[in-house]
Amino acid sequence: MKNILVADSCAGGMCVVREIMDCTTNFRLMYLADGERNPFGLRNRAQIQETVEEWLRYFAGPDMQLDALVIACNTAAAAVEPIRRELSLKWQTPFTTMFDGLIMCIEENAPVINGHAISLFGTQFTIESGEYERALLEGGASEVYHIVGTKTERLVAYGLWDNAFEVEAARNEILGQLDPNAEIVVLGCTCFSIIKPMLRNIFGHHAIFLDPSEYVAQTLISSARMPETKATSQSQLRVYASGDLHVWSPEINIIAEKLLGRRFEVERIMLR
Repeated sequence: MKNILVADSCAGGMCVVREIMDCTTNFRLMYLADGERNPFGLRNRAQIQETVEEWLRYFAGPDMQLDALVIACNTAAAAVEPIRRELSLKWQTPFTTMFDGLIMCIEENAPVINGHAISLFGTQFTIESGEYERALLEGGASEVYHIVGTKTERLVAYGLWDNAFEVEAARNEILGQLDPNAEIVVLGCTCFSIIKPMLRNIFGHHAIFLDPSEYVAQTLISSARMPETKATSQSQLRVYASGDLHVWSPEINIIAEKLLGRRFEVERIMLR
């Protein structure tokens, strides 16, 4: 049975966990919410790359026997894309990232994307890195508009979607950058996958959402050569977090209950 680490800066990547568990049970799954470094989107490439190395330093040792790393954070995926092969070889650990999910999403939705303007909705770093925009243009998009979702990411990371002030701040953030010419929206942050109904009310019911998180499980199963099986209660999942558990354990379990229907005992780890 393979040991797989799914990592993000918060519990947003739980949407990827759900997709994996829906596809296969042939794994021991670990989830890391690296809350100590949240938000990643305001950090630079070198800082984010070092963070991913810290994940590998902790989980790819002999005690964990890690078989695969799933970077369930679009920001981290964009940051490591230029050096992912180098890191994978260094730590002898195969990677599957949100960027892989984006590529499959583009391929599967080619008729929707080709010749159309796209709104890329992500963190500041994901957008400024140019990695996602380049992939969308190469995939046939005519133009890519940017929507930086710093406040929206915070809304989900801290489980604040019932807070009217925070919801209004996220709404204003989006509407202030929204271009009416781009009705196709790429959700470039796993947090955004969790609040699609709220986003539908903001973007309008005519908007088409493309979500890379829905494609990551398939790329993982293909690369790790795992058979697809129907998920059962035997699926194994351990949840870890960095930072203050008094803050992150409740937020993780708000999202875990929403997506997976259960709560977890969150284990605190110390990263460098």
